[in-house]
Amino acid sequence: MTFKDSVENVFSNYFNAAGRASRSEYWWWYFFTILASIAVSVLGVLLDHLLGLTFTSTILSWGFSILVLLPTICVQIRRYHDINRSGWWILCPIVNFIFLFFAGDEGENDYGMPEGAEKAE
Repeated sequence: MTFKDSVENVFSNYFNAAGRASRSEYWWWYFFTILASIAVSVLGVLLDHLLGLTFTSTILSWGFSILVLLPTICVQIRRYHDINRSGWWILCPIVNFIFLFFAGDEGENDYGMPEGAEKAE
């Protein structure tokens, strides 16, 4: 999955925690949020400097964080589904971080087929 496809897919599944997300989809999304956070922070600092304010960067950063919070949680849950684990693992920080590096199941698992794969009949 490409960077663009990943970002589009995560935003199109904004409220969807069902199904599966590939490792590349998750990590491209993570990379996008890092880049976008940096861009939002720089924009906020520039606006603060240009407008003589002291809170624009904080408002923009919080706004962006709130905007991507739910899709980030949903893509992480779908990532766990890809390795045939429950989304509840999101509550165990150390273990869930390790799970994010596992390769997904090749075929169908309890959470369905991998994205883009067709079920053999």
